[in-house]
Amino acid sequence: MDNALKAINPELRKMSSSQAADWLLKTYPVEGQNYGDAIQLISHLSWKQADQIRLARHYLKKIPFASSKVYEVFASFMSFELFVKVLQEQLPINKSDIDLLLYHLRPVLEKYAKTSSDHVLINSFIAELT
Repeated sequence: MDNALKAINPELRKMSSSQAADWLLKTYPVEGQNYGDAIQLISHLSWKQADQIRLARHYLKKIPFASSKVYEVFASFMSFELFVKVLQEQLPINKSDIDLLLYHLRPVLEKYAKTSSDHVLINSFIAELT
């Protein structure tokens, strides 16, 4: 995280989860070139579940990503089932993008799947894509 983002982080921590989410969504829209800054900030804060969903729905609109970073950030603090649900909401994506999506997302899903029902959910999600 660069110094500018390090300076923003304490200010966001002073806000409620909802206020911080509102600020990020307004300041770093997914359509903007610097939305990656929001992803960095998101990973350093705690979020209420409703704000997790809002942020994930907004920033995961751009799937597929060229790396696993965005998936990792959201999977690290969201419940597994909720994370997959938000991903499913972003479908369908172009068939040509599915390979890229799975290339970066599958390892993240496998890393964060903890129960047999999580693994069933992974299989179902992948089957939906292919």
